[in-house]
Amino acid sequence: MKPVPVERHPAAEGATRGLCNVCYGEVDAEVTVREDGVYLLKACPEHGRQDIRIETDADFYQRSLVTGPGRDYWYSVIGTTALEVTERCNVSCPSCYALPENGAQDPEIDELVQIAKQSTAEKSKTLILMGSEPTMRRDLPELIQTLQRETGKPVSMYTNGIRLASEKYCDEVLPHLYSVAFSLHMRDYLPQPVLFEKKLKALQNVIARKVPINHISFSLRDLDDLDEVWEHCGQFWGVPHHFRIRTPSQVGRCDDEPFYLSDLVKAFVRKANVEGKKVVWYPADNNPYHVMVRVEQQFFRLIHFPGVEEANLNHLQSPPYALFMPELGETNLVHQFIMQEKDKKARTPMRAVERSAAPEVRTGVELIDTVAV
Repeated sequence: MKPVPVERHPAAEGATRGLCNVCYGEVDAEVTVREDGVYLLKACPEHGRQDIRIETDADFYQRSLVTGPGRDYWYSVIGTTALEVTERCNVSCPSCYALPENGAQDPEIDELVQIAKQSTAEKSKTLILMGSEPTMRRDLPELIQTLQRETGKPVSMYTNGIRLASEKYCDEVLPHLYSVAFSLHMRDYLPQPVLFEKKLKALQNVIARKVPINHISFSLRDLDDLDEVWEHCGQFWGVPHHFRIRTPSQVGRCDDEPFYLSDLVKAFVRKANVEGKKVVWYPADNNPYHVMVRVEQQFFRLIHFPGVEEANLNHLQSPPYALFMPELGETNLVHQFIMQEKDKKARTPMRAVERSAAPEVRTGVELIDTVAV
């Protein structure tokens, strides 16, 4: 394994653009390093100055700004544009960023085709159906086939998988899909244990039909959840292109205590090291909101979604993209989640969840800036 050249982003500190915590408008901002971490300093003409700590570990923050030859490869993996095809869902996840509205009417297929045709981003090669939960649509097979025919782009789907526990439903939907992205989470993430068993059955159904699985994702409630997540990753090791593990963050309905990306990465590395596995820092499209690592030949994407307070727009310029709000154009997926919040939070009740703060993790880090290419 030979060291490969890496590209260092501009210095961690300096001018950027952010979003006002109150009105969600774009504002001038500055990143600065202080004794206790990295801060985003913002000034809204209407709502005044807003100083937000975005990371406790300044060294980690600087390192997260390093990319390399893996970036173009990774853009080919995540180069997609998301469409919100329904606001309805069949579960109620505690960390949902989509804020479901089960009384909402689904967009017509023709309307979604017209929105999809606005996808012109050079790095976007596919479409991915998202929601809330795409399988809530009764016309899903027709929608997939129509989008493929009218746009010429392959269509994937991001799903909680519960309906795919049905073999009959799998045979109706899966033959038309380019790939599936799957949210698995943990056994106690939802109140009914049977739902997790359905998710496991659904994953086996997808594997049996040889439909590519782009990623399997987990949304942590706290760092203790890593023990169970590691177990599930072992169960499906080598099946998806990558696993995604996401921290709690103030996006959507999540009321869990957030923690920083550096906390997640350090805890993940310590967990892998205990298992006798080395973690390789992969210089892909890394930034303060997600870093790529590899354990053996299995990729992981470790994620902290920024909320409106933390969003540094200079780092929200890459795929995956979204057309959830066509009036914004085709912008970064997380950016559009954030911009949807102002309207959706006004009509979606939040859940109160009591959680203790995540412990600070500072030991067990073994990362190397090399990768086999």
